[in-house]
Amino acid sequence: MKCVMLLLVALLAVGCKEEKHPKIEIYLLKHRLAFVDAVPYKETSRYKEIEYDRAKDIFKDAQFDTIREEVVFAGQFEADSVDLQSEPFIDDSDIKAFDLKANKLVLSKKVIKRICNLYPDRNFGEQFVITVDKEPMLTGYFWNTQSAVNCRWYYIECLDNEAFPDNGFDADIVTLYSGVNSEKVEQYGFTRHKELIAAFEQTHRLVE
Repeated sequence: MKCVMLLLVALLAVGCKEEKHPKIEIYLLKHRLAFVDAVPYKETSRYKEIEYDRAKDIFKDAQFDTIREEVVFAGQFEADSVDLQSEPFIDDSDIKAFDLKANKLVLSKKVIKRICNLYPDRNFGEQFVITVDKEPMLTGYFWNTQSAVNCRWYYIECLDNEAFPDNGFDADIVTLYSGVNSEKVEQYGFTRHKELIAAFEQTHRLVE
């Protein structure tokens, strides 16, 4: 009888144990990461031929795509766990859903306000990484809507709070865009990030 009771207690403990789900978070980086297939534009002969200091200042942090032979301000980049800041910029609890067909993230309103208060650089944006259990799955940019250049990787538009200080922060949905002139993004979209999609599905936050 005593053995039966112990077995019942053990089974009850297992049944009451909280089921572990993947944790999806968004991190900013400790430092800006270089792009894939690119070199610093400052190292090219084209940069050295620029005559005006003001123009050089604009391009000093740009990179040069060695495949397309174009100047890139915000291109594809890869990140490791060591590149992430110690705390997430957006917690798992603030990520409510991902609409795969519309490429839209549903976030808490306090997070939308936090994004708008980033003031990302108008030429270079702010790099971020979406992780699953702190493993990088997708990289992208918080991108200033007042930018005069194109982002060539994934990005989330960030309303320039300096230009529109009274925007209200009423929205709770942001679009995860595919970058301009990015063949990998255009061809495969978000469906190629299978582990990330699986994490959304497993936590019942995937809308298809």
